[in-house]
Amino acid sequence: MRDDCGTSPTICKAYKQYCYTPGRQEYLDMVTYTAHVGHNHPLIVSAGQSQLRQLLAGQGFYSQPLLDLVKTLHSILPSSLKHQYVINSGSEANDLALRLARNYTNGDDFIVFEGAYHGSLSNLLDLSTPALELLQLQKSPETHIVHPPDLYGGPFRDDDPDACNKYVAEVEAAITDIKERGGKLAAFICEPISVACGALVPPRLYFKKVFELVHQAGGVVIADETGCGMGRAGEHYWTFQHFDIVPDIVTVGKSIGNGFPLGIAITTKEVADSLGEHYSTFGGNPVASCIAKSVLEVIHGEMMLTSARSVGKFLVSELRSVQERVQSVGEVRGRGLCLGIVIVRDKETRQPHPQLARNIVARLERKGFLVSRGGLHKNVLLLTPPLCITQLDARQFTAAFEDALTEALSHPGVPGSSVSTSQGPDATPVPARTESHETEASSGNPLQMNKERKLIDEVITCPGNQVVLADDEELANKRRKTE
Repeated sequence: MRDDCGTSPTICKAYKQYCYTPGRQEYLDMVTYTAHVGHNHPLIVSAGQSQLRQLLAGQGFYSQPLLDLVKTLHSILPSSLKHQYVINSGSEANDLALRLARNYTNGDDFIVFEGAYHGSLSNLLDLSTPALELLQLQKSPETHIVHPPDLYGGPFRDDDPDACNKYVAEVEAAITDIKERGGKLAAFICEPISVACGALVPPRLYFKKVFELVHQAGGVVIADETGCGMGRAGEHYWTFQHFDIVPDIVTVGKSIGNGFPLGIAITTKEVADSLGEHYSTFGGNPVASCIAKSVLEVIHGEMMLTSARSVGKFLVSELRSVQERVQSVGEVRGRGLCLGIVIVRDKETRQPHPQLARNIVARLERKGFLVSRGGLHKNVLLLTPPLCITQLDARQFTAAFEDALTEALSHPGVPGSSVSTSQGPDATPVPARTESHETEASSGNPLQMNKERKLIDEVITCPGNQVVLADDEELANKRRKTE
């Protein structure tokens, strides 16, 4: 947000899909996929508070919350993925995945998408090309970069019937290069639906062909589900299931803890046996495990896979109606609530327009909507909101997006940045929407909206960052006085 807007909002409280500043400005969070099922979800907060009162540390022994989490996760995974390493973050999970791959294959070479991001640990920088560029580092010769299979803006496009095979051929060429150098392939690592590459969904047969090549070369496949998994794409818990494939190693972070530090590396018995012992002081601690299990329960209990699919389809439909009218919206892509809006100079050339995308992000922030940019050229608006957003939220966002786009095309300067113009709307910031604005502008069921707004007001007026649950005596008394 600071890069795109010159500043970034200071968030002091949040609830479900809404964030609030100390001045009580409200933002619809369309980007923080860490708060997977919603900020401060009452059931998750309650589970964490309860476990904190019972047992915090689990070093040296199993705890019941850890066993419950592992059992619950096992029930939603393919049967071949039996071994789970519960640790502290997605980066740590990916770091362990590399170690597992090296031990199992005796290889040191990795294949990764250009523009991918898999973590900021030293061991992962080679696999995160944006980080390499930012830090001005050279990749190691053991890292082999291939184009992500982007049929819209990549080197092989949707007008080429053989485009998928050409992207697959790049992986095959990388494997050949490894062999010719005398190296050994350890793994191909990817996000099945790549958030970092701009919510990119590969052609359906791409992964089947790549998996076959990697396994023939003696390597393994690592599916990084940190940003795209846990039901975000709708229909399935894991995005690799959309392509009818099963990786050798799966990693997950961010969303599994709903904001609480947690990561998990999951693999087969054969791969796990190659590692031997693994130790983590805080990994799988009772509080983190209890919270993670609650996240899975909320996803199931609130039917969030179905919601992600239906709200995502509605949002795509609304955005594509804008795409039809505006030359600068090249493509709306993704699945479920893992979506990207590709901003271009015109639809004929499909030339990326990162400056316009940056301008739109800044204007949306001023209107009370938080989004970010991604993709190889930073020209894709990424929409990865909490899974609890509604169709009303989607409609309001689309209207704000079209307004921001129209303003940005008329006034190219980025509001609040060093390149903003001194004339016109840029000179007067558009205030972020407030709670009262949201209530007045809402066109849904007034009783339901008032009920939701009252609950949010009760949450954000509590002292500090405390979330008062619905059954608390203090909240009950407050409600009675109000009534």
